[in-house]
Amino acid sequence: MAERQLIVKIDGPNIHDSMIPFRLLATILNGIQETFYYIGLAELGKDIRVRTRIPPEIQEACELRRVAEKASSA
Repeated sequence: MAERQLIVKIDGPNIHDSMIPFRLLATILNGIQETFYYIGLAELGKDIRVRTRIPPEIQEACELRRVAEKASSA
């Protein structure tokens, strides 16, 4: 499977000194995760409704993961 990346850049009045409140970050990531679940459902041709239960196989296949960056050598 091809490697893919999703880069999220956040800007606006809630960002202070390059910091974002965890509550806002959690809300953003939750919205992105839900979007990927619905894309997975659509790819399988499933009926998509508000409050649709996401099957475990879609949850696993479409789970967002943060990959730690490798430390660079100085």
